[in-house]
Amino acid sequence: MAKSQKKTAAAEKSSRQERQAREGKILVITACVMGAIILAFVLSILAGQIFQSDWFKQRANAVSVDGEKLSVADYNFFFYRSYYEFLNNVGTDETGMYSSPQADIPLSEQYMDEEKNVTWQDYFDSRAQTLLKDTYAYYHLAQNAGFTLSEEMLDDIQYDYDEKIWFEAVEVGHSTEADYLVQNYGAGMTKDIYMKNLTVLYTAKYYKDFYRESIEISPEELDAYYAAHAQDYRSVYYQLFYLSGASSGGMEAAKQHAQELAELHTLDEFEAQCEAYMVYNDDESYWQTASVLRRESCWTAISYLRDWLSADRAYGDTTIAEASNGYYVAFFREESDNDYPTVNLKYFTVSGADANDDIRDYLDAFSKSDGSAQSFFELSDNIRDKDYNRSDNRKISSITYDNATILTVPEVALDWAFDKARTEGDVTTIRAEDCWYVLYFDGFGETASRMIADKQLRTERYKEWTAEVQSNVSYAEGRYFSKTASR
Repeated sequence: MAKSQKKTAAAEKSSRQERQAREGKILVITACVMGAIILAFVLSILAGQIFQSDWFKQRANAVSVDGEKLSVADYNFFFYRSYYEFLNNVGTDETGMYSSPQADIPLSEQYMDEEKNVTWQDYFDSRAQTLLKDTYAYYHLAQNAGFTLSEEMLDDIQYDYDEKIWFEAVEVGHSTEADYLVQNYGAGMTKDIYMKNLTVLYTAKYYKDFYRESIEISPEELDAYYAAHAQDYRSVYYQLFYLSGASSGGMEAAKQHAQELAELHTLDEFEAQCEAYMVYNDDESYWQTASVLRRESCWTAISYLRDWLSADRAYGDTTIAEASNGYYVAFFREESDNDYPTVNLKYFTVSGADANDDIRDYLDAFSKSDGSAQSFFELSDNIRDKDYNRSDNRKISSITYDNATILTVPEVALDWAFDKARTEGDVTTIRAEDCWYVLYFDGFGETASRMIADKQLRTERYKEWTAEVQSNVSYAEGRYFSKTASR
């Protein structure tokens, strides 16, 4: 009996120990699981912080272009460079697009082309990819060729930064450059990273320009090329008048007026009748041009007139061309086979109430100088007009034409510039409608036909080269591409 009780007690003790052991294991396992969950949660928070950190953006591989690995911050530079360029040019022929994404909605949640299932994110990634491939292909070629940037090129890079970053940040946004870069180009963007990529971008651009100008073409090649395209490249001069249906009382009335103009074969009669058909409209609901002189090569003329101009023409020939909303009427004046010497010309413009006095003082100072082209510009620093049509208003409208044709020289200067009696160093002033031209003749240049052929043949060979270069550029998304701009 006693033995039986002892056995029962021992069994109960063993059972209790086993239960306690099991419970201990469960507690350990539970603790391990909870610890793992907590650790995973902490790690996920840390990972999120790391992925958003400057350190990560500056080092994590986003893409590889032409064999070069680029970080998230590097990619973002090209993404936003393309993005802001698009926004600045939307609605123009440069983009060919007239809509833009909404600023308050993520790009990935807006369709650029819903039918093709293309979001704005897709579109700007594609633009960035194109810019990256185009940039690094030529940047690496420039490096291999030992191409270096001049001081003027480096100044252009600095000006680009000052205009797009410093001015917008400090003068417009009243912020710091560092804050502006992060706000507009993403986390991790610094001035050093921005300038590094900007220099790469400009190096590629300048190397392409350098290569284009370094293409060697012999005089024999130029003569043969021009002879094969002489009819297309000959220069033509004609008056052009446009009759819009809206301002003429409808398309039929515009056509009738155009036919009447086409019956006139002297310039005085043609221009007088054009003046009679002029319509001045204040509310701009339609537009009407005056009779204008066009100077151009046949192949650059508007498509409606190209074939007509390319045929044999004589003074007084006229034609009518129907456009979408009206009619063009052309009056042929003369043509040139481009067998004349081009000119090397320098000029600047002066306007304002003090223009006459400024020019008189300038010419007096120039007459006492060495008479060089360098002095021509240096002495005019304080009186020249600024050219507000350029992208950088720091540039002054001091223009240099090398081997200029009659198609490129300002019309007011044509007679003076192409006078056979011109000699190097000649200077003159010419009054235009809204300013004065001050011109310096720097000598005659190459024959116009050769310059036209050079431009076309050089362009053809340059395009062949760029096509070959771009066909061999590799591009691949890196492990952390998903962490790049606007996602």
